[in-house]
Amino acid sequence: MQLFLFLLTVCLLVVISPTYASEGNWSSDFPEAGSLIEGHSREAAMVVCSGVLLSCDLVLTAAHCLKYRDAPGNRFWFYLQHAGMLEVNNDEVELFCDSQTCQDLQGFVYDLGILRLESYAWESSITEPSESSVVVSSAAADFVGFGIKPPSLGNYNLKRRTPVRLSECDASFGHYNSLCSDLSDDLPTPCRKDSGGPLYTLSDEGAHSLLGIASKTGIGCRFGQAIYNDMTNPRIQSWIAERIGKSKKRCRASTMKPMEITSEPNGWLNETSYFQELEIEVDHGIDELLVTMNHEPGESTSEMYNDFDMELIGPSSSDGKTAKLASNCDNTWKLLSICRVPSPAPGTWKARVIRKHGEGHFQLVATGITK
Repeated sequence: MQLFLFLLTVCLLVVISPTYASEGNWSSDFPEAGSLIEGHSREAAMVVCSGVLLSCDLVLTAAHCLKYRDAPGNRFWFYLQHAGMLEVNNDEVELFCDSQTCQDLQGFVYDLGILRLESYAWESSITEPSESSVVVSSAAADFVGFGIKPPSLGNYNLKRRTPVRLSECDASFGHYNSLCSDLSDDLPTPCRKDSGGPLYTLSDEGAHSLLGIASKTGIGCRFGQAIYNDMTNPRIQSWIAERIGKSKKRCRASTMKPMEITSEPNGWLNETSYFQELEIEVDHGIDELLVTMNHEPGESTSEMYNDFDMELIGPSSSDGKTAKLASNCDNTWKLLSICRVPSPAPGTWKARVIRKHGEGHFQLVATGITK
C-alpha cells in the first residue's frame, strides 16, 4: 500500500519572490478567508466569489457576487477550511451602496455586501485599519482568494495567498473610494472568483488588518488594474462597525475555537497517484475533529470535472485493527468533502483523498475544535 505522509510548516506572511508561475503560494493561511458557494443544491453548488469572516456569523464580500440572491430556489453557502460549510440566510443580506449605485452592482464606487450565516463560526480576530490610515502607492500588502490562477481556467477553488504592490488608481476608470494594484504576467492576482477576497497586512502583534475587498480584476486577470473597496473609508468602517457590534452580542452563544492540526495546501492526484493520505495526530481534549478537502475542477466542461472523495481512518485499536469512518464524511458537495468526528479518540488518524475521475490539485486541512 502506498503511503504518503505530508508535513507542513506554516509561516504567516513570509515574503516570497514574485515568481507566481509556481504553486507554492497555495496556502491555508488566514483562516477567516473563505469561498462563497452558490446553487440550488449542494450537488450543483459552485464557487462564485471569495469572502472574509468579519464576526462569528457575518461575511463580507463584493456586492456584485450577490446579484442572483433573489432568484427562485437559489442559495448561498460560505466555505471555511477550518469550519466547513456554513449556510447563508438569504433574508439577511445587506448591500453597502446608495440607490444610484445599487442600480448597477458592477459599479466601482461601492461594491460591498454583508451576509449573515445561519450558524456560528468563531469570533474573528481581523482588525480594521484606523480611519487615519493612509494607503500609499507602492505599499506592500497580501491578498487571499479562491479564484482562478492564470493562465489555467480550471485552477480555482484552491485557497492562495500572494503579495500585492498597491499603485495609483487609473483616473480614467473613475475608481472612487478604491484601492488599486497593477496586474502583469508576474502579478496576475486577483482573478475571476476572487471578488470579495481580502487585501490585508499583518500587524506587529500578528493580527490581520483588512485594507480592501476585491471588486474587479482587470483585463484577462493579467493586464490593467485590480480594484479593491477601500476599507480605510470612514463611511465603510462605520457601516461595518454597526453590524459587527450587533453580531458580537450574538457571538456570545458561540464557543467554537478551531486550531489547525495539520494541512496539505498543494496535494496532487492523477492516474498514477490515485490516492494520498495525511496523518493527523489527535490529542486529548478535542471536542471535534474536522477535516475539509477542496479541489480544483479541472476541465471547464461539466462532464469533465474532477471527482475526488475523502475518508477518515481511525487510530489502531488494541488488536492492531483500524476502523474506516466513511459515514462521518460528506462527499455530496461538488469539489468539496467534509469529515466530522465528535469526541475523536486520541492517536494517529489518517485522511485519505481518493481520485475517482480526472487529475489536479487538492487542499486538505485538519482542524481540532474545542467548544
